[in-house]
Amino acid sequence: MKVTSVIFLIVAIVLTFGGFFACKYARRIAPNDVAIDGETIKDGTIFNEIEYSDQNISRIALDLKDCTLTIHGNSKTSYAKLKNFEPNKYIGSVSKKTLTISNNISITDYLNLDGSGAKFAGVWRTLRSIVLGDGKADREVDLYIANEEEIKQIALTLSNVTLRLIDVSQTCDISVTASKSDIEFNGISPSSIKFEGSSSNISLLSIATPKLTFETKDGSINMRKITGEKMSFDVDKTDINMIETSFETLDIKQTEGDINISTPYSKDNFQRSIVLSNGEIKVGTLSDDEPVSIGSSDTYKNDTLSSYINIEIEKGSLTIRYGEEIIPPKTEDSTDSGSQQA
Repeated sequence: MKVTSVIFLIVAIVLTFGGFFACKYARRIAPNDVAIDGETIKDGTIFNEIEYSDQNISRIALDLKDCTLTIHGNSKTSYAKLKNFEPNKYIGSVSKKTLTISNNISITDYLNLDGSGAKFAGVWRTLRSIVLGDGKADREVDLYIANEEEIKQIALTLSNVTLRLIDVSQTCDISVTASKSDIEFNGISPSSIKFEGSSSNISLLSIATPKLTFETKDGSINMRKITGEKMSFDVDKTDINMIETSFETLDIKQTEGDINISTPYSKDNFQRSIVLSNGEIKVGTLSDDEPVSIGSSDTYKNDTLSSYINIEIEKGSLTIRYGEEIIPPKTEDSTDSGSQQA
């Protein structure tokens, strides 16, 4: 045997035994086996949980991709459950009264020293995640919010996410930036809602909010039983359905798409500036079987009215049905509240 071969053999033996004893030593000084092996995998599924009920948080910030997200209100306690998230491939932390969960991370997220970055997942789990990659496992996040939580803001950044936000009782500002996502809100009364993004389908049911804003393209917006003061849409290639929708002011700027509106308020409540560059307006009442075409514009000016409808559509159609109700006059309390929110 050549001398070099003997040397390499000796080095290999030394490294093997050295690695073995290093691992034994690491396991002995580690706080628990999780630090070496990673968290337990049950039936091929990874489960993690984040408790935040005693953290006094005021803001929730989620930045997620390729998963299902459900936000539950009216919970007995506040926590988050994660399914099939590799521990070293997401952030789950509470810092400066903000709960952060994100699987849209970069190398810099591993360098944060304040506990807000990605966590070390154990030697075995880290090596396993590198070898297996992200895989095709279904990822789920269930976030539970107790009623006593004083949440002021929920900020969501989503890519290829199916979102359901239901029964959240907190009067907070909700903002969503989404792409290629399906979004459903149900049974909430936030102080404001704002959507931005593209290629997403948005569904809103049984919602009351003073301010509702959309800046979207390539998708659909479906609303039913919505009560609000100011509603604003700046959309492109997006169909809009607003059924049983109560509003005081409505602004829509639409590049391309069809719009269907029904409101319990009578037509005489509103100043109107409705213009379609290429399309048709149909107007009727809630009791009409078929609205009547009135052409491509509908303009009515009355300075004594504070409520208005402004709609501009470059290419598409508009069908609007009015009811018989009168918009309730603003009380002093509602005026003060509106000025504070503005």
